[in-house]
Amino acid sequence: MREFSEEILNRLLAEDEVKEGGKVEDKQLDKVENESLVKTLNSTMLRILENADPNDMLCVLFDLLIKNRRRITNYSKILGLIIKCILKLTKALEQLINVIQPEKILLKSHLYLLEFGTDPSKLGEDIGIKTIKTILNELVKLYKERIWEFYAKSVQTHPRQDNYIHK
Repeated sequence: MREFSEEILNRLLAEDEVKEGGKVEDKQLDKVENESLVKTLNSTMLRILENADPNDMLCVLFDLLIKNRRRITNYSKILGLIIKCILKLTKALEQLINVIQPEKILLKSHLYLLEFGTDPSKLGEDIGIKTIKTILNELVKLYKERIWEFYAKSVQTHPRQDNYIHK
């Protein structure tokens, strides 16, 4: 699922670049075909987000966020697409409360923060960290004090200590 989701996101980005007049190695499509393709890719990604297991999808998106953030030192279009997908799932958390596994989200957030949260002066600027704050706030709204049970099962048992998530 990771490779498929990544491919859809990359194709969306490539088609968007064609639409904006950028250069892409693939054969250029005319404007109508390009717009149709972008709509189809958007629709496909939305269906994936709506129908895939939300836990698996969030894990895939966090993995892609980390992978692409390693390559790119600042904000880029691919990071923006990944973050839009994470935020779309975040908006649906309340409806997914019976299937969501907060410990997975907490652990993926922890892994991102370990890797990219090292510079305290840039914590407020990093788009990934802002996204993590948003999703963690939603989890706290849903689970209230129970969130610490999930934290204890995931982040507290991780070999590397958490320096970011606190009561």
